[in-house]
Amino acid sequence: MIAFTVWLYCTPESERFSLQKSLIMLPTLECLEVFLEGGYLSYCPFYSITSNGIQYMQMARISVITITYTVFLSFLYLLCKGWQTTISQLTRNQATNLTMIMGGVYLIYSAYFLSVDFYTIYIIMNCLMVLLYALLSFVYARNSISNISLCNTYINEMQEGEPNIMRESLLIKRTMLK
Repeated sequence: MIAFTVWLYCTPESERFSLQKSLIMLPTLECLEVFLEGGYLSYCPFYSITSNGIQYMQMARISVITITYTVFLSFLYLLCKGWQTTISQLTRNQATNLTMIMGGVYLIYSAYFLSVDFYTIYIIMNCLMVLLYALLSFVYARNSISNISLCNTYINEMQEGEPNIMRESLLIKRTMLK
């Protein structure tokens, strides 16, 4: 990961894309999550749960997990919207939807981790998590299908006798969106 980051930032700016730079965040956040999880699990079982060290480690772990899943699900939303494959910028409405998705995911994950000690609320939060993932799956599928049909439209747009020079690129993009 470090080698990829160094290589990416040593390449000229005209040859690196925002998608490549964004992909660095996901493994970085996962590494931080694993590091904190390992630190949390390495505490001796004789430590009191009310110990400050354990509580701070638990807070850091929950914060990083919440941020990691928020970024991961938002990144999937961007990819399904066709970011860096069929579009290079989001419209204002798409950016608003992304912000609402990020806020919703963050709030639901935060409430999920806070509700662990309360059984009824914990069950409700589990149901909300299932609902969240079902709705996100629907949105991801709808956006991907829309972008696949857009790629198909561009592939089929050929004039008589003229070759479609973008055909190979569009086939790769369509495959990526599938």
